[in-house]
Amino acid sequence: MKPWMGSYHIELILDAVKSRQICQVLEWGSGGSTIALTEAVNSVNGRLVSVEHSREWYEKTKVGLLGSEIDTTCTSLYLIEDSEHYVSTPLLHKGFYDVVVIDGWFGRRIACLEAVAPYVTPGGVVFVHDSQNPRYDCTISDLYDTVISSHPDDTFENKKTELWCGTPKRTRVPTPDLDWINDES
Repeated sequence: MKPWMGSYHIELILDAVKSRQICQVLEWGSGGSTIALTEAVNSVNGRLVSVEHSREWYEKTKVGLLGSEIDTTCTSLYLIEDSEHYVSTPLLHKGFYDVVVIDGWFGRRIACLEAVAPYVTPGGVVFVHDSQNPRYDCTISDLYDTVISSHPDDTFENKKTELWCGTPKRTRVPTPDLDWINDES
């Protein structure tokens, strides 16, 4: 199962994960990227929380993970079909995230951008795949400093897609318990 994004985009995201000693990753929108992220997270002793709203993609991802030779114990995959909980549930997962990938439910992407900003570690990054939609611009400029501004990549099915990457402007407010990092459940 391959990621549904160009090779340059997935490499930028995987490099952000692999550049850390330990990396906590949140992904909205599961699929081939979940498998690639699981492998990357394993290499840095990290953890991946992946959330999907489509039962079809959830099942495909689950089968892909189980069929791979990758250790998946670092990955928590969730099917959340309700739009409110789709955004909020991963933020209740006890911790902050070093890398966030927003590549899921198009109608909830702005809500994901708004909700996750306080949960990103200092130096952490947020990626938005298919960021060419101008409706994201206002939220991005209000809440984030841009690191990569809409980098185009047409290596996936000859589609012109863009990847944006940034860091939150605001100081974190939540103070979750970080003991879950060593939790074996």
